[in-house]
Amino acid sequence: MNQKSEFDASASMLGCNQHTYSTLSGELQEQLDGNYYNIRSNSFLLEPSIGISYQQSINWGKWVYDSRFSPFYGWTFAGNEATRGANPSGWEWVNGVKGYFDIHADKYAIETAYLKASRIDIGGDMRPSFNTNEYYEVGVGILLGSQFFKGWIDNIGIGLNLNIGSSLSGGSLVVYFNE
Repeated sequence: MNQKSEFDASASMLGCNQHTYSTLSGELQEQLDGNYYNIRSNSFLLEPSIGISYQQSINWGKWVYDSRFSPFYGWTFAGNEATRGANPSGWEWVNGVKGYFDIHADKYAIETAYLKASRIDIGGDMRPSFNTNEYYEVGVGILLGSQFFKGWIDNIGIGLNLNIGSSLSGGSLVVYFNE
């Protein structure tokens, strides 16, 4: 089927999506509208987190080990029939190491090269979507020191993240803020 999805910002702010059907998929519009597409739902999500971190300064920069556990539980209310009674729940446990390599290239204001690698274990409602119990994330980037807003912004940067080992594997261009 050739389907076309469009994002409507005004609809998004109201908590719904907007799907425009093609000629071919329009034949199924009656069965899909209000059940899978063009639905509304209000929800509340609780996601506490606990973690530990260890940092070691080295002559070339520093490395950091992080471990964080985050369970989540949600409730839906006031929406289409298809969304009522949904209670998303699950957890993620992230273990990772980061390396910060001091560069101090004044010409480009680059202060640090950044590398990271993490293993993310997941459970609950996330497993079917990711089609796995765990996946991996690796990233690389450069961090620029902030001469402005000292005390508020330590650094900003740009990088590339890769998610590996799940059905949602792929890459992302990322903007770092206070990394």
